[in-house]
Amino acid sequence: MFDFLVVLSSVIVVGFDFSSVSMTTGHIAVARLLRLSRLLRIISIVRIMRACRTLRLVVLTIVESTFSLTWVFLVLGTIIFAFAVFVVQGVTAELRQQDVGVADGETQQLEFRAELLEFYGGVPAACICLFMIVSGGLDWKDAMVPMKKLNSAYEYFFAFYVFFMLIGVLNVVMASFVAAAGETAARDRDFIVQAEMAQISCNVDKVRTFFSEADVDQSGKLSFDEFKLALMDKNVRAYFHALGIDVSQADSVFLLLDEDNSGMLPLDEFLAGCMRLRGHAKSLDVNLLLHENKVLSKRVKELKDAIQTAHAV
Repeated sequence: MFDFLVVLSSVIVVGFDFSSVSMTTGHIAVARLLRLSRLLRIISIVRIMRACRTLRLVVLTIVESTFSLTWVFLVLGTIIFAFAVFVVQGVTAELRQQDVGVADGETQQLEFRAELLEFYGGVPAACICLFMIVSGGLDWKDAMVPMKKLNSAYEYFFAFYVFFMLIGVLNVVMASFVAAAGETAARDRDFIVQAEMAQISCNVDKVRTFFSEADVDQSGKLSFDEFKLALMDKNVRAYFHALGIDVSQADSVFLLLDEDNSGMLPLDEFLAGCMRLRGHAKSLDVNLLLHENKVLSKRVKELKDAIQTAHAV
């Protein structure tokens, strides 16, 4: 329906374009509104985002990290500003000691002065230079060489600055954005459902593969001997351990999987049992067990009272 409305508005706009010679002022206004209706096509992006979970996750992460990005901008700006003030103070002190007059033999000194002013001609210029160093817009060696001519200690200063910004600050910033992406994915209901369904499908396929390999006689059912023989493979035991199923006692596991006590496990019963035993005991399992114990205790007490009443008679 939405696509039909968009196409219909486009057809009407084309019709107005062909009859533009005889159009009145009111018709022109209507045509302009219909042209603006083409912007409704942007809404179709929402449907694409719902279909592509990765795209939706990226967009949601970018939107939700906008507030954090503001604080990152302030922190990085403050750090770069502090380093820029320190560098500019050193440049200013050096330039004050130099003779600014033009004389023979001072051309090299003036070129060096122009180079300093190009990179560190003020706090804003120094901030931009330091930002370019950590963002790849400028090689930090090129920015360090003029300062090294002033004092060799600036070489270690720039090495510390690059190490501190790249290894320390920017890695922390990247880690925070990765954590934000993980939190966004954890809150996205559709993403959680799709991820869980994909995991369950993967587990079911692997259990099916194990069943087909363990069913040596191809009877469609798994006996205890076949089950125990298949568990002798280290890779099989490792996979069941990854599923959260302890197969160290094969007879106990087989007993739990064999609900009808037939001694044979068909594929459906084996799949259901493995999915049920997967992972640790859940709160629902514990509460069901407590409820069954209460019901059993109540019935035992009623039976005891009935027996005592019968003996008394």
